[in-house]
Amino acid sequence: SLSGAIPESMTNLVNLCVPGTEYPCGDFFGLELAHNYLNTSGYSYELVNFLNTKDPDWANTQLIPPFSNCEEMTAIPVSECLALENLYHVTDGANWINHQNWLQTNDPNTWFGITVSDGHVTHLNLSDNQLAGFIPGELGSLDELISLDLSNNLLINEIPVELSNLKNLQELNLWKNKLIGTFPKEFGTMTNLQFLDLSENQLGGSIPYEIGNIGDLEYLALVKNNFEGLIPAELGNLSSLKTLFLSFNQFSGEIPPELGNLTNLSA
Repeated sequence: SLSGAIPESMTNLVNLCVPGTEYPCGDFFGLELAHNYLNTSGYSYELVNFLNTKDPDWANTQLIPPFSNCEEMTAIPVSECLALENLYHVTDGANWINHQNWLQTNDPNTWFGITVSDGHVTHLNLSDNQLAGFIPGELGSLDELISLDLSNNLLINEIPVELSNLKNLQELNLWKNKLIGTFPKEFGTMTNLQFLDLSENQLGGSIPYEIGNIGDLEYLALVKNNFEGLIPAELGNLSSLKTLFLSFNQFSGEIPPELGNLTNLSA
């Protein structure tokens, strides 16, 4: 469980070798690092350059420059880089269980939990990673995001309405945090959403009728919150819904007969 960069001073161990190998003493350390640590966390750009000169096999290796600031990143738009940088800082990124390469390399595709496709962040999965803080509204700048999973963390405060800007989002998983406030009615505009889990938080108020506009929704879980009032009849508009979990809340009134329209429901 070592962390941090491999010290460049280690290259001074010129007598380090393994007897009987084809490598002369002094080169062995560099060669082993090159083969085992290149393009992983914990290396410095200068050290990898040194390793490249020690092993001809790495002569054409494409090195990843170190991260300096978002203005100099070309792998994704500056706005997306700034959103990720802000997420790292406001959720105590230095103390995440895994923060491999975050703000260390200039290629966010190497950052733990990030997938980049065609120059945009498309997947962000930091579940079970000890994020502590709040969800920044800047995540709404990830225009091409398909999946956002921040489940089972220590996130507090309200769900930012800016997440409703993620029009391409298909999966939103915020299960098991400490989120408060209400269910954002703006989520009704996220018509590509197929999976939505807000269970085991401290959300309250009523479920907005706008939820009935999410026509592609297949999975909806709101278990163990403080939702109250009537179950909206508009849930009956979700013809694609296969799974619906509403238990352990404070709903009142009648079960809307429109739920009978959910002919694809299996759970």
